[in-house]
Amino acid sequence: GVFIWDLQRGTLIQQLSLSDPARCVTFIDSATSATVTHVAVGDDLGVIHCWELLHETPTSVFTAHDESITQLLAGPDGAITSIGADGEAHIWDLESTEEPRISVSHSSRIHDATFLADQRALVTVGFDGMLGLWSTETGLLLGWYRVPSAGYCVTLVPGSTNVAVSTATQIELIDLSEAL
Repeated sequence: GVFIWDLQRGTLIQQLSLSDPARCVTFIDSATSATVTHVAVGDDLGVIHCWELLHETPTSVFTAHDESITQLLAGPDGAITSIGADGEAHIWDLESTEEPRISVSHSSRIHDATFLADQRALVTVGFDGMLGLWSTETGLLLGWYRVPSAGYCVTLVPGSTNVAVSTATQIELIDLSEAL
């Protein structure tokens, strides 16, 4: 299960029950304000479970990937972004979960992802040694960047269009401004 705590008060706010092990969790803001409205949990079977905060049963449960979900991110406009062990990343609208708004893929497992500060682009890094930059509006590839080996982690450098990518042996800084 997933436990949501108020750390200032040291009290349990909510416990979410799952039949399969939870892999990752994220909170989702409203599409119209910065107020957290939902919590989403990804499991080993590729399923996303979404709850409105303080509700006992999920408001939606849907299959997002063919393999386990490795990461969930709060996406643009109250959407949720799922990263799967199947090498795919999807951006989902919570109101319509039959088909993702955007789907992107690598030739092997995507290990990490982040958004640029304005959330107009999704950055993915995979075990294929590639970093992808994708439009969150159209899903089009804006640029591929080769990293020295399999990418494990990607993070945005604050106040810039640079990302830091870690591999097994080094951290590389990549400037994405040319693709934007």
